[in-house]
Amino acid sequence: IIDLFPMGSSTPYRLELLDDEIETIKIFDPDTQRTLYPAEEIRILPSREFPIGKSSADRFRTNWRKNFEGDPLKCTLYRDVGKEVFGSGIEYYLPFLHEKLDTIFSYVKNDGKVYEIGKIARATENHAVEINQRYDYLKHDMERPICPPESISIQQHQFNAAKKNFRNIDIYAISKLLKISQLPNLGTDGRINNNLDKFKELESEKLVIKSENKVHLTEKGKMVADSVVAHLI
Repeated sequence: IIDLFPMGSSTPYRLELLDDEIETIKIFDPDTQRTLYPAEEIRILPSREFPIGKSSADRFRTNWRKNFEGDPLKCTLYRDVGKEVFGSGIEYYLPFLHEKLDTIFSYVKNDGKVYEIGKIARATENHAVEINQRYDYLKHDMERPICPPESISIQQHQFNAAKKNFRNIDIYAISKLLKISQLPNLGTDGRINNNLDKFKELESEKLVIKSENKVHLTEKGKMVADSVVAHLI
């Protein structure tokens, strides 16, 4: 029996083997260890951003020798990769493991939309600063040379330029146009039988949601006017 709890999955899987073949796949409760229901297949994200194996190790070592001077055998990371052991920090050498690196914009359709939540410009700037500072700190270490920042991460000006190719929607900017009131307390008390009282009070009231040019009224729990979500389309 092999138990798997893949990243992103809400439940674990149990594989029952018959010799070297998978006989059954079941989803089970990790607390009770009881089977919930069977599954036909499992989709698991890879543990790395690159395939692990001899071909990747050979590509890494070849690119290392092309880009860095000195004796590569002095570097522990280089020697480990030769044994097909991809240790900590290998992600900073992704250009050595792929023929070409893509950005997130490579996966957005031509008519796609980019929804911005929060201070994206500041976040990308801070990210670039961290990578550049790491490079400045470690670039003199000849026993473990480091790739230049522009080869491992999209730079801020590149990010901004690529973003302009799509429709940009700033969620925070739109939210500032809306005046949204805090919902009333709908908590219940299990000690007394009043679970529906607060909902009945809310149902009898009119809630007003104001946007820039529209007023939306809800009465008895039903929306009367257009949805505020229309502002996002």
